Amino acid sequence: MMKKDIVLKLAALFVLALFIISSLIENQGRSYSLEETNDRSNAEEISDKQDVNDKSPDVHHVIDIKGAVKKPGVYKLKSGARVVDAIEKAGGFTSEAEPLSVNLAEKVYDEMVIIVRSKEELELEGRIHIHSNEQDKVRLNRASISEIETLPGIGPAKAEAIFRYREEHGPFHSEQDLVNVSGIGKKTVERLRDFVIIP
Repeated sequence: MMKKDIVLKLAALFVLALFIISSLIENQGRSYSLEETNDRSNAEEISDKQDVNDKSPDVHHVIDIKGAVKKPGVYKLKSGARVVDAIEKAGGFTSEAEPLSVNLAEKVYDEMVIIVRSKEELELEGRIHIHSNEQDKVRLNRASISEIETLPGIGPAKAEAIFRYREEHGPFHSEQDLVNVSGIGKKTVERLRDFVIIP
C-alpha cells in the first residue's frame, strides 16, 4: 500500500513537471514571435522613413531676365535649365533683340541675371560679340581660382580673394561689384572689363 502511494505521487509529480515544461516552451515561442513581429514593424518604419527622405523636392533657380525680351522679370526655373528656356519663359526675344548678346546654351544658376541687349544698343557700344570670341573670356561667376588667375593683373592672392568673395556673398551682378573685393581697385576693374563676362 505504501509503495502504491509513492508511485502515484511520483506519477503526479511527473505529469506536473511535464505541464510546467510545456508551458515554458509555449511562452518562449510566443516571446520569439512577438520579437520577430516588432523587428518587422521597426524595419518597415525605417523603410518608410527612408522613402520619405528619398523623395526630395526638385531644385529650382530664381533668375532675373532684363532687356530685349517680351516679358522681363523674375522667374523660377528647374535645375538644369538653359538660358534658352529662360528666354522662352520671358516670352521670347523682341524684334529689336540681338540673340548673339547671350549664350543660349548656358545653364542657369540661382540669382543669375540675364541681360538681352538690343541691336542698336550693341552697335552704339561697339560690343557685338560672336560666340567664339566670348569663349575666350572668363565667366567670373563660374570660374575656378586657376581660371581667374589667367586675367591680366590678377595673381594667386587676388584670384583667391575674388573666388572667396563670390562664395561668401553670391554671384557678381556687374563689373563694379569687383571693387568690393579686397585688393581690387577701380583701375583693375576697368582693365578687366574686356576680359570677363558678368553675369
